[in-house]
Amino acid sequence: MLNMKNETNSRGAKMGIVTNPLAKFSMFATPEENAEIVKMIEGLPKKYRGIGYTISAMTWNKAVADVDTALYMKKKGEELAGLVAKHYKG
Repeated sequence: MLNMKNETNSRGAKMGIVTNPLAKFSMFATPEENAEIVKMIEGLPKKYRGIGYTISAMTWNKAVADVDTALYMKKKGEELAGLVAKHYKG
């Protein structure tokens, strides 16, 4: 769960997400380690493993994009709040 108030990421950028913008699908288990996903994909017939890895990577990229969007929207919200506050103070 993302709950990183006033923490920084690996590049030193401030992270402002205080709740996870992603919802879990309760119908599916959540693996403890990436190795569990690899094990499931490797258990597929060889001709389907490439599809399994492709879907896994695309799902990861979608999650990253969703978090990036949440960060962007938070930043824009803060910028808008600052403009509104500046406008109405005077």
